[in-house]
Amino acid sequence: ACHTSGMGKTVTVDILAADKIAVMTLNDPQKLNALTLPVAGDFMEAVRSLRERVSVEDIRAVVLTGAGRAFSAGGDMEWLAERGRG
Repeated sequence: ACHTSGMGKTVTVDILAADKIAVMTLNDPQKLNALTLPVAGDFMEAVRSLRERVSVEDIRAVVLTGAGRAFSAGGDMEWLAERGRG
């Protein structure tokens, strides 16, 4: 069975209960899943939620992946530049 839970708009978590695998997906493919403070916040919330929802015995692996053609481009340079101007 697969249980899907959207955490934030940029990070989703799928739990594949039969395989004891959780898949966390960075989900902003238009920006190549670049990291910003909001994405980091969504990621941390997804981790907290996963820890609250399943026990260590229920999950044997967590896979971190990115939607689209890239896992992550690293820091979002546009976002970082805007923060530097502010």
